[in-house]
Amino acid sequence: MRKTADFLTLCTTPELAAKVTLQPIDRLGVDAAILFSDILVPAMAMGLEVAFDPGPVLARPLRSAEDAASLSVPDIE
Repeated sequence: MRKTADFLTLCTTPELAAKVTLQPIDRLGVDAAILFSDILVPAMAMGLEVAFDPGPVLARPLRSAEDAASLSVPDIE
């Protein structure tokens, strides 16, 4: 899967995330899976620019209460 899409695309494309999530079930025959995503995906929805190079890099790190207050709260509906 990593050869066909970068990490963020795998996390943010539901069809690809589902395929990655199902891989252990298909390969190992287990009866449960952990949903594939990254802990920073919600941060992206709140307005933070996140890149992976190779690990997570925030374009504007949160360093104060004011920084945190500037985040948007997404409407989950």
